Amino acid sequence: MKKIAVIPVRSGSKRLPKKNYKPFNSRNLAEIARDKCLAAGIFDKVVISSDDLFFEKLVNCSQVQFLKRTEDLAGDEATTDKVVDFFFKEFSSCESILWVNSVSPLQPMQDIKNCGLRLNK
Repeated sequence: MKKIAVIPVRSGSKRLPKKNYKPFNSRNLAEIARDKCLAAGIFDKVVISSDDLFFEKLVNCSQVQFLKRTEDLAGDEATTDKVVDFFFKEFSSCESILWVNSVSPLQPMQDIKNCGLRLNK
């Protein structure tokens, strides 16, 4: 597994409570991000990472994996740096990890693909 897209999904949200659970055009935000990462066709693995096992049900094929984060890596005190370090420890043999925010549902799949291709150059 060399190229990974990681979709971090927190269960908590201050500004819009439960935003990651709400449907947006019949799918939740993590599903939309997952499907765009798969459609990009450049990742060896798409990882959905959350503190809530609810999102484990979004694993829909062998290219998608769920990774449970501990509370300290999902709470308000968790920094992006700490979470990225956690991902690199979990996937120590990978070449690249692309962080794909679920909260940008209108981001085109081509943007994700282009970013991943640039990262791998």
